[in-house]
Amino acid sequence: MQNSLKVVTIGSPATQYIFDSRTNPIFDEQLFEHILHIDYMSMMSFQNNEKSDIPSNYARLHDSRNVINQILELLPDIVVIDFFADVYFGAVKLDNGDYITNNTWAFQDEFKGSEIFFPNESDYPLWKSHFTSFLNQLKIVKEDNYQLWKSHFTSFLNQLKLVKEDIQIIVNGARFPKYAINAGKKVNKFPKKFSWQSKVDNFNQSWEKLDKFASTLVPVLSFDFEESFADLENPIKQWWFYYNDNYYQDAFIQLEDVIRQKMGEQLMPKFKTRMELSLEENWDEIRDVDEILVSYNADTRNILSTRRDDFSRNHIQKLAALGYILHGSYAKNARFIKRRQFSTNRLSQYKDVFYDIECPEKKRQTSKPNKLLISFLTLPPKSDMESNDALRRYYYYSHFKTLHKSICKDTIIVRVADANLIMGSFYINTPHFPDYEEQIQELIMYLMKKYDVVSENVVLYGVSRGGVGALVHSALGNYKGLAVDPVVNGTWHFENWKDPHFAEGVREIDLVPKINRYLLNSESNIYVLGNQFIDVTWPELLRLNQEKINLMDMNDETVKEHHHLSPNIVPEQLMYLNMLLNNLPIISDFSDMQEKYYTNLMKQDTACLNLIDNANFKMGNIGWSYWHSNFHIVDNKVVINNKYLEQEGYNSILSNPIKIKKGDIYSLSFRVYIDSSVEFDSYKTIFTLRIFNHPTKISQKDAVWFKNFKYFDYTTENVQNEWITVNYSFTALNDGFLKVGPFIAKNGHVIWKDIYLTNGLINNSSWSPSHKDIISKQYEYCK
Repeated sequence: MQNSLKVVTIGSPATQYIFDSRTNPIFDEQLFEHILHIDYMSMMSFQNNEKSDIPSNYARLHDSRNVINQILELLPDIVVIDFFADVYFGAVKLDNGDYITNNTWAFQDEFKGSEIFFPNESDYPLWKSHFTSFLNQLKIVKEDNYQLWKSHFTSFLNQLKLVKEDIQIIVNGARFPKYAINAGKKVNKFPKKFSWQSKVDNFNQSWEKLDKFASTLVPVLSFDFEESFADLENPIKQWWFYYNDNYYQDAFIQLEDVIRQKMGEQLMPKFKTRMELSLEENWDEIRDVDEILVSYNADTRNILSTRRDDFSRNHIQKLAALGYILHGSYAKNARFIKRRQFSTNRLSQYKDVFYDIECPEKKRQTSKPNKLLISFLTLPPKSDMESNDALRRYYYYSHFKTLHKSICKDTIIVRVADANLIMGSFYINTPHFPDYEEQIQELIMYLMKKYDVVSENVVLYGVSRGGVGALVHSALGNYKGLAVDPVVNGTWHFENWKDPHFAEGVREIDLVPKINRYLLNSESNIYVLGNQFIDVTWPELLRLNQEKINLMDMNDETVKEHHHLSPNIVPEQLMYLNMLLNNLPIISDFSDMQEKYYTNLMKQDTACLNLIDNANFKMGNIGWSYWHSNFHIVDNKVVINNKYLEQEGYNSILSNPIKIKKGDIYSLSFRVYIDSSVEFDSYKTIFTLRIFNHPTKISQKDAVWFKNFKYFDYTTENVQNEWITVNYSFTALNDGFLKVGPFIAKNGHVIWKDIYLTNGLINNSSWSPSHKDIISKQYEYCK
């Protein structure tokens, strides 16, 4: 590869796979070309006589003269070695005094009875001399001393015409790791197939001694026991030297540093300038450099997990606002680079957009025209979402990995990474990537031309973050689209989850106005799948231009969390995808219901709608954020019957969180019945109002304001066995989240019905349902 540095590796997989994009997410193939790997060579084998009698089969792989010959023939710029073979295998001493690596199980009869050498205390000086000899042999090329090489490799030196002036030798100080990692969790118990477990500490001690000597002659990469683990999900193999991403990133960045120092900045054009910062200190000035290393609390595995601390999150946001992305780890530092410097060998690249392509296997190809499914990717699970590794956050390829098996034939799947900002930009433009949307549109057209696909056979698809991408780019390019619960407004996440998308100051948080602008002139056929029982996303989906999309309510009361929707509607997603890919009509009366709903609301006073979802309990306790087990539903009424309690239990149920604004007036009404057959004692509370700063809070002690209703405040006498109507209006003194509900301190048989909350000073004489109740078809429209 032109202008890349040629690398030869000698040793174990610990060194080999630093230069492999399958294991190292930041391996840069444009900078390094891995031209040769020599497995498991002991340094003892690098000082043999020219006429040593080594069995031919073994010599082909393990004769040091053959290895040196290959290295000189390839003329690498860098040789990276490790001493695994010395500490694990040792070397076999031949009759003539030469040594070869004791990796000889295939040739046991030929070496039976031979003396085995390990670099222990007595033999350590001998090992040092052999290692030094090995270094000298490689450096002969630089020193132009052909005479010594001719005595060992006459046939090769006669052909040598060009002399490599500079070879860099680097030792990789790998180790047997102390821990393994499985499904993102650190464990100290290794599978049984990890042999030699009892000797690991001894191996590492010997290894450390060899590295210590080597460091007096050449650079040695360090090993971080606290972050480098055997990865039980490594794509190559499960064993000691198949590590997690942190190991490969750390080793690779150390290697880049060595090359920069030894070979000059001109050989490291991507990262010429660097700045070092601490997450725990004030940043007075951030220079415009290529690379920023940020140190952070040693007890924190990944820097993004500090986002719950405002000081730390603001620091990370400053870097994002300056166009930096979190690229990876370097020792105890997080490494930030400019977005345009990001590259990965794992994905294809069109301009600054990264993607991969999955073509249908032969048995799923026919003579019909090709189809193109552009998949925009969802955010990953929390362990990957907070990872320092950029690719894990930008490219969550594990979602729907078997999609190719379930969609129609002749479909080419393209997965597009969201390589922008810290957590992706949801595939929209940002100040430091102002033409992101344009580049994605160009990529789609490029792929259509490459695979001969007409626009009618193109479908854009995505879930959550990817759903926004599918929605935006379907509208922009007039393509068919399927968006599954897209997060079109991140305000709730911003206010309640400490901005997990790292969007503040670097992109719009509420994307609905932008999307509606794109939809205005679009002729695309877009289906949006949502669920009315998901409070975070459903109200925002209703803000989209309903005339330009097909909003489909999955109407599943068992799914109330955004991240649970997609895995619960896999058959529905496949149905829509296949119908869109095959250009089949999708029939639904939902759009008609929406049109009727909005038309009806325009004719009415919308203030009559209830702010409390399921306030007459026709759907059980769905929509209520807290429900004490002592409460029961009977005939659309909620009932409690506490007897013989000796102390206060303070039982309650609480409605869905209702976002309220400071200064607005709200009106509440409900009806309550107290059965005289059971003593109604203690504080005689019947209802509670609570305002919180966070929608998940429920306890009265966490409320910024509350009011408890006592039944004798609303009747002039001890009225029992009759329905009492309570009306109450109040002005909100705080912004926040209001929750209301029946509340009883101790004993009593009490029944509630017709709970009703509206925005405004209104006489709630007639109960009405909420927006969500109407859409779910549980009630008629309010009158």
